Amino acid sequence: MENKENRDSKENRDSKVPGAETVSGPVGGGRSLTLDGETSPEAVKIRRRELGWLDLAVLTLLMFAYPIYVSTAQFLASGNSMERLEENWHFSAGDNYSLFILQSLMLLAAFLYLLWRRFDFSVWKIRYNIKALLSGGAIFVAAALIMDVYTMMRYSIGLYPSLWQALAGAHPSLWLYSLLNGFYEEIFFLGMCMALPRRHIRLAFVYSLAVRVSFHTYQGLAQALGLGILLGSFFFFLYKRSKDKNLAPFFVAHTIADVLGLGLAAYFWPSA
Repeated sequence: MENKENRDSKENRDSKVPGAETVSGPVGGGRSLTLDGETSPEAVKIRRRELGWLDLAVLTLLMFAYPIYVSTAQFLASGNSMERLEENWHFSAGDNYSLFILQSLMLLAAFLYLLWRRFDFSVWKIRYNIKALLSGGAIFVAAALIMDVYTMMRYSIGLYPSLWQALAGAHPSLWLYSLLNGFYEEIFFLGMCMALPRRHIRLAFVYSLAVRVSFHTYQGLAQALGLGILLGSFFFFLYKRSKDKNLAPFFVAHTIADVLGLGLAAYFWPSA
């Protein structure tokens, strides 16, 4: 009897080896399982809270391969001529609806991939409230001022529309597409890129800037660098410094920028 008790005590100690995780559930008739690797059927139920570089590469292809191709083709066709580049900045209502449908399909493909990879979407904090809306407006103002300074260093600020012109010309299709695009771009740059392991965040940040630049070249190389590097760095800095890591303000700021244009000086000096 004494030997049997000693054996039972040893088995109990062995079952509590550090690093082993016990999962209780209705698998195998209600038995508890120990996850000592990826062989347990219960392991597939664990959600991934981080992405890898291969995941990011696939998501980039799904979401930005076509925009990068189109932007590059338009840039090369323009010869970086400002007059020809300005033609690329104007979108009709039909263009907005078409882009909305296309972007929705690409976003759906990306989210289906994340579902297949069993990504834990709760990693992303998205909360819309008064604070988020006000913060989004403030982020837009700050980003617009940064781009104003950058623009005035290169050419006349008069290229930007006035506030009233922008509001008057804001077709419902523009609002619809801008709402989607604000989410679409920032969920990739601040959500997916920042979901890599912490040791890769700096490289992921540089990668995100390169992607931002690559699909804005249709506006000209200088403008693409401003939007990609200046705006991208500013958003990244604010997001990393934020305490709650709420993505909603960045969606709001991006949406406003898509509707009104990323600039404020022309609102007060439209003929500058």
